[in-house]
Amino acid sequence: TDELADLSRTFNNAAEALEKRVADMAARDDASRRFVADMSHELRTPLTAITAVTEVLEEELDSESGGIDPMIEPAVRLVVSETRRLNDLVENLMEVTRFDAGTARLVLDDVDLADQITACIDARAWLDAVELDAERGLHARLDPRRLDVILANLIGNALKHGGSPVRVSVREADDEIVIEVRDHGPGIPEDVLPHVFDRFYKASASRPRSEGSGLGLSIALNNAHIHGGGITAANSPGGGAVFTLRLPRDASALTEQDEGGGRDTDGDGTGGTGEGDDTKGGAR
Repeated sequence: TDELADLSRTFNNAAEALEKRVADMAARDDASRRFVADMSHELRTPLTAITAVTEVLEEELDSESGGIDPMIEPAVRLVVSETRRLNDLVENLMEVTRFDAGTARLVLDDVDLADQITACIDARAWLDAVELDAERGLHARLDPRRLDVILANLIGNALKHGGSPVRVSVREADDEIVIEVRDHGPGIPEDVLPHVFDRFYKASASRPRSEGSGLGLSIALNNAHIHGGGITAANSPGGGAVFTLRLPRDASALTEQDEGGGRDTDGDGTGGTGEGDDTKGGAR
C-alpha cells in the first residue's frame, strides 16, 4: 500500500499496454505480409492471360503488314509497356515475400565470374555501355540466378541514373569476391545514401511513380545477404556513385546450415527479374 507498490502497479500496467501494442503491431505486420503474398499469387493468373494478349499485339506492332491502326498504336504500346512493368512488379513482390517468410533458397553452382557478368550484360544489350575489368578463370560457388539479379539491378541503376561509361570490376580479397559497379554521374545525395536499399524509397516526393518498382536494390541486397555477403553504396571521390558487392568464394556452408535446421534448400529458380530497378533512381 505504499508508494513503491503504486509505482510497481503503474509500471506493470504500462508494460502490459506496451506488450499488447507490440503484439498488435506484429499481427498487423504479419497480416500485411500475407496480403502481399496472396495478392501477388492471385495477380499471376490474370497477368498471364493479359501478357499473352499483349505479346500478340506487340507482334502486330512489329510486323511489316502494319496490322495495328496508326491511331491506336500509341495506346497499344502503352498497354504493352505497362503490362511488362506490372509483371516485373509482381515478380519482385513475390521475391520479397520469400525473403520475409524465410523461404528464399540458394541453388549453388560453380560460377566463372567474368562469364557470368558478360552473360548478364549481353542478355540486356548493355555491352556497348559497360566496361568490364575481370580476370578470366576467377571462380566462385554461388547461386548464378541470384547473382544475375544482383548484377542486373546494380548495373541497370548505374546506366539509368548515373553516367556512362559504367565500369564493373572484379577482384579477390581473402575468401571474398568483391565486385564494384561504378558510374560517372552526379552521385547520390548524402541524405539519400542511407536509404538507397529501402523498399519503395523515393528521394523525391514529386516523383512517386517511375519506371521501376523501387524494389530492385532491396532485392539485390537480400540476395547478397542470403549468400552471406552484402552491398554498400558510396560516392566516388572522382565523381559518380559506386556500389560494392561482397560475396564469399564458397557459400556451401550456408546451405549446409539450412539443411541442418530442416530448411529446404532445393531452389525453384523463379522470381526477381532485376531489370535495373529504380530504388536508387528515385534519388537521381
